[in-house]
Amino acid sequence: GAQALAEIKAAVHAKHDAKGTVTTDADIQEVLPAIAIELKGIWALQSRKDPQVDPYRDVLISLFRRQDHITKSEVTQEFQTLMNRKFELADFTFRSLLREFAENDRGIWKFKGSIKKAQAAGKGISAMSPILRLKDSP
Repeated sequence: GAQALAEIKAAVHAKHDAKGTVTTDADIQEVLPAIAIELKGIWALQSRKDPQVDPYRDVLISLFRRQDHITKSEVTQEFQTLMNRKFELADFTFRSLLREFAENDRGIWKFKGSIKKAQAAGKGISAMSPILRLKDSP
């Protein structure tokens, strides 16, 4: 699923340090934009490489760029408007896509980046700010 840059760095460093290879933060920041997109401080793969699912995922990303909370009906309406076709993704697959970027709170899907910022603010920790900014993905 989508992760903050600090989480990605920690995972890469842990794996590479165990193998005795050195990976710097600069290495990660250089490679990451080639394979991932940044969305409000959270990084996710650019695509699932699934032509049946990626259009729905792109709509989710588009919505989360504009707002921190969404509902299934908002996604359905946005998809039908942007893609000019009926929303036909299986509910299980749709929830899987949503969980990549958000957590469910009584039918409202809250963007993970906004939850982490709120948690960090509540603990007196400054929220993660993205180091790299990418252009909006298609």
